[in-house]
Amino acid sequence: MPVESFDDRLAELRAHYSGAICDVMDSCIEDILLPADRMTLLADAAMFMVFIISTKIAAEQGAGADDRRALMAAYWPLEKAIKSDVPKLLMEFVDAVKAEARAPSCRVCGCTETTACVVAGKPNCHWVEPDLCSTCAEAPTVQ
Repeated sequence: MPVESFDDRLAELRAHYSGAICDVMDSCIEDILLPADRMTLLADAAMFMVFIISTKIAAEQGAGADDRRALMAAYWPLEKAIKSDVPKLLMEFVDAVKAEARAPSCRVCGCTETTACVVAGKPNCHWVEPDLCSTCAEAPTVQ
């Protein structure tokens, strides 16, 4: 039986323990952090991304890594957007998705008021029954 080299064994142990650590971290995040403090975690992640983006913007504008003024000039507008504009936009998006989910849809093709069927050479569909559009009503297989 060949003897396993130290480097191979070390690599195997690192892979094992790295996987185990990742599993524990995933479990902690999913079971502890997210349910208890999801919004804070998401806000922290967003602000971290703003910081990273700000450093990239400052670097693109020729600022050095130690130029705090350039970094802050890039950071503050992004932070303002994240704290005020983005939550508002996200809520508008969520409201639109919820409204779409409540909107009637065609029982055959699934089209809605805002996503009508488009068939070449024909106008957009319209409702012929509460859950059936004109395009599907004209199809020979609708019962």
